[in-house]
Amino acid sequence: MLRKLIDAGKKGITTADLPAGVRVSHFVLCLRKRGIIISSDRVSHGGPFAGIHSVYRCEMDLTVLEEAGLAA
Repeated sequence: MLRKLIDAGKKGITTADLPAGVRVSHFVLCLRKRGIIISSDRVSHGGPFAGIHSVYRCEMDLTVLEEAGLAA
């Protein structure tokens, strides 16, 4: 999730940007508990499932030095 937030930059990410079933808000909470500053803006949208969703943005300048748990 942190990698997704960093890659998204100021555009941010929403649950629609990730595969179905990914609990974005849970991962954001876990990152916040570890001291990562993440903003969340509520925005409305139309379409067949109109409503309100959050856009999450990492508000820190971070650099990934190593990624663990990825297959080669």
